[in-house]
Amino acid sequence: MTLAELDIFFRGVAIGGLLVVLSAFVREFRQTPAVGYGIAFIASVIAYLAASFPGDLGDLSFLRFAAFPLAAAAMPLFWMFSRAWYDDDFRPGWREYGVACFVVTLTILHEFVFPGFGELWSDASFLICQISAFAFAGDALRRVWVRRADDLVEARRRARPIFVGSIAAYAFVVTIADSIYGWTPGLRPWVVVNIAGIALLVVLLSYELLRIGEFGAFARRRPTTDAAPAPDADYTRLAARLDQLMTQERVYREDGLVIAALAQKMNVQEYRLRRLINQHLGYRNFNAYLNGYRIEDAKRALEDPDQRQVPILTIALDAGFSSLGPFNRAFKVACGITPSEYRRQELRKLEASPALTAPQ
Repeated sequence: MTLAELDIFFRGVAIGGLLVVLSAFVREFRQTPAVGYGIAFIASVIAYLAASFPGDLGDLSFLRFAAFPLAAAAMPLFWMFSRAWYDDDFRPGWREYGVACFVVTLTILHEFVFPGFGELWSDASFLICQISAFAFAGDALRRVWVRRADDLVEARRRARPIFVGSIAAYAFVVTIADSIYGWTPGLRPWVVVNIAGIALLVVLLSYELLRIGEFGAFARRRPTTDAAPAPDADYTRLAARLDQLMTQERVYREDGLVIAALAQKMNVQEYRLRRLINQHLGYRNFNAYLNGYRIEDAKRALEDPDQRQVPILTIALDAGFSSLGPFNRAFKVACGITPSEYRRQELRKLEASPALTAPQ
């Protein structure tokens, strides 16, 4: 086979595999926000395969230009997908959308505008695009490592590192190769190797998704009408011990508490503790389970008029949060307002209480 025939073959295999993954994502579209970002990311990869096609498309050449903006968004979309899949409460704000728009705009300018301004503009934009790709992939890999033990849903816990880790690792390889070979248009051996790598990765991920099952991979939320499995005597005992650790000993306040350490405190296998918290208590994420106790702890401190001068950072750290940022985000998701707004609201209620305002 010629180089051109190999290129077409591998693009066809990659697109076919992507459509398999896309069909699984579409079936789960309403289950979690991560699926929506996954669909957008898959569409961007298909757009990349179309926009980077080196052959003559004839009357369909406009498709290459139409697909380029979506193709340029591949890494930002992958970054959002990885964040949403690892954080059920992730909702992108203006910072995330701003970064994504900046990278997409810069990539388009590098491809179509900056070459006319001279080599400096082209090289500088190319360098920034490469650095951003490294940053997106690096952040995804960091999340794979940091959150490796946090998931309580077994199938999803196996699927996420495979999907996010392999795509991020391949993005690193491609970014390094692009830095060496550049973005020179035309059919070259590196182009075919890259497309072959994408095809192989897509086939492997398609197989893994079909093996795990998309319902397990995306951890379909159990409807509220579904009853949890009836606990046996052993799980009832474990639940009582867990409740004691949380409500009386307040182990959630320990810095960096992980499920393995909690299982060791309870003298129980980790998988049984995961099953208890997930299937019997209804949590899909260990941090979400801990944060429920931490936020209630913080709310009691914020409501206490004797602690009105205590900094919110101190309250967050005392409750078990590692820093103020995660505490603010988790608190706002749980309560709908920021900790400082909650404190003002609750202290205002106390001041307006007749028991406090009645004359002595």
